Amino acid sequence: MESIVLEDIRKYTPDLTQNWSDERFDACLVCLDYNKHQSGIVLNIIGVAEEDLTLTWTAEVTDKLIRTWRDIQEATEKGAEGMVVLLLKKYTPYKIIERAAKGTGIDYWLSEKMSLLPFQHAARLEVSGQIGKDDARYRAKILQKQRQTQQSDYTKLPVYVAIIEFATPKAILIKR
Repeated sequence: MESIVLEDIRKYTPDLTQNWSDERFDACLVCLDYNKHQSGIVLNIIGVAEEDLTLTWTAEVTDKLIRTWRDIQEATEKGAEGMVVLLLKKYTPYKIIERAAKGTGIDYWLSEKMSLLPFQHAARLEVSGQIGKDDARYRAKILQKQRQTQQSDYTKLPVYVAIIEFATPKAILIKR
């Protein structure tokens, strides 16, 4: 089974600040620890790919880290953003280049990884996270996020919707 390394979140977002990447990595680590996961856990991927990956990391969860991310709802959202960095790298030709403004129905603008025009918007991304296992809520969130992205359909750019559920863990990445 192929594996992905959680620490890679820190190096796959060169167009955003290192602080952004570090925060998403830390939040992701806290969410996995919250659900009692250890390095080597299987991450189920559905959507643009249907496969299981081994998720590994070497960092330790410290009391300081847990205190920093005590608001588990915020950690879940930021952790999901971190996890999607790895999914974009593996399954799409895109990378995150810019935070989208409120009211656009998306979280981020994407650019092609190998584009000669590195800051040209080429796709859109909406991300959400879920800390616990609740399949009905998970399915509802997928539909809600897909509808939400319609606000920026005027761009005619492809849009990806990602939902990360940390309890199982599983991730859906769909292209609409």
